[in-house]
Amino acid sequence: MLTVPADYLEQQAYESLGIDMPYYFTRTNIFSNYYDYSDKVQKYQDWSNNLESELLMPNFYVVSEHFRKAYAETAMEDGLPGFSPITVVEAATREQINYSPNRRKTDNYHFPLGYYWKDLGQDQYFGEFFTETNKNSEFQQAALNSMQNIVFDQHYFAYVKDDLRRKSAEEPFVEKV
Repeated sequence: MLTVPADYLEQQAYESLGIDMPYYFTRTNIFSNYYDYSDKVQKYQDWSNNLESELLMPNFYVVSEHFRKAYAETAMEDGLPGFSPITVVEAATREQINYSPNRRKTDNYHFPLGYYWKDLGQDQYFGEFFTETNKNSEFQQAALNSMQNIVFDQHYFAYVKDDLRRKSAEEPFVEKV
């Protein structure tokens, strides 16, 4: 016999009327239990539902790059192995390549107060501060523009460059065959 799951509200209706459910319905209910539920998650969800565009939601690539940069700076300050200070030339090159004015505005949209998030607890930055601040409103247009035009920079190609080879000096990289 083939049965189908009954909608939860339908099950409740049958139960409240004191009527048995038809034989072709199966009681199947899935409930989520949030043992570590944070009201900040709900606040973030409510905030994100009212945005003019989903492109204004915090972007994983921007956030992870910001965290990576902060971690590297902290590691260099602490003298951890593999995190040696970079030269002035390397710093200037990174600054020119990675932080165009639009990129800086996008970073400022996501983190208008710099490393303020380091002093906060889990979910507190995006659940409380980011959803309530108006300090980043001037950067919304830059964030919208840059999130529409995601381009992978040299960091992305550092991972795949071993699978690429130059065909000639005039032609771009091609995939190895």
